[in-house]
Amino acid sequence: IRRCEQDHTQCTRFRSKDSWYPTRLLDVGSKGSSSIVLVRSAQAIHKKEKYMTLSHRWGDSNIPTLTTNTIIPWAQELSIKILPKTFQDFIILAQRLQVRYVWIDSLCIIQQGDDGNDWRIEALTMDQVYMNSYCNVSADWGSPKRGLYFQRDLRMIDKPNIDWRVKRQRNPDVVAVEKCVMVENEFWEDQISRSPLSIRGWVVQERWLCPRNLRFGPREVFFECGQTTLSERFPKAFPKPLLEGDVILKSSFSNLQMLQSPQAALLPATPGTELYTAWGHVLSKYSRCYLTYASDRIVAFSGIAKFFRLLVDDNYVAGLWLRNLASDMMW
Repeated sequence: IRRCEQDHTQCTRFRSKDSWYPTRLLDVGSKGSSSIVLVRSAQAIHKKEKYMTLSHRWGDSNIPTLTTNTIIPWAQELSIKILPKTFQDFIILAQRLQVRYVWIDSLCIIQQGDDGNDWRIEALTMDQVYMNSYCNVSADWGSPKRGLYFQRDLRMIDKPNIDWRVKRQRNPDVVAVEKCVMVENEFWEDQISRSPLSIRGWVVQERWLCPRNLRFGPREVFFECGQTTLSERFPKAFPKPLLEGDVILKSSFSNLQMLQSPQAALLPATPGTELYTAWGHVLSKYSRCYLTYASDRIVAFSGIAKFFRLLVDDNYVAGLWLRNLASDMMW
């Protein structure tokens, strides 16, 4: 994370320099704090601060949520002990990274008691919530009660090496020995792409709009940003043949984010057809995901739509673009 923040110009140079914060955040304090406080960002934050976000599954468990009844008590104190294990792990992680504020949808958006008014307002800013997050944490396999971390056999993240002996065609008497790493063919798919979280519709914009993403798989932790993908098994560079298409598209999507910045005038022009093609790829990924409520289909993708609208300068019509309407309808 530190290397990305300091060295990855693609991840930092073109991001907004202005401070933007969600309406509410959770103040997690410092390392070891046993309680947190719900704060209104405009009143509590007086200097530039980082905040982290969480992508998670609600599951079937009865998790605590922000309501009109809990909003006042939580502004005084909220004990970490009453929160699901995934939330606890996330808060402790933020404390260890010395990030004071976090955002969790179920704890920062009113879920009951106001006829959905707060949710309708906050849903319109979801793109900003994730684009301005310091780092998003994805509980890809964790349920609320299970937490981010899994018991695992550390030998499973070891990389078995073999010596591959190859005879040179031009000189058969010369045998070259190359070091090869053995790894599962569908390594990324089994760890990430097929995770319960990855197939949720809301998570598409959460993942692609955030600058950095820590993903907790069943056997190891992965790191994604606009410039690189790493894991515990591959801490320096992730082998490109193992990267599924959506990882490559995530990097391309980060390149497109540059076009939204004031410095975009310094970049070569991106043809409109390429932008519409990129949109088609993102939409295809989203269309394969699931939503608990079908009524969320448009709003769960609205953040990405808002982002693309600035790039293509076109009228957005429920998943289609006016200037590209004929092609979009054929899709």
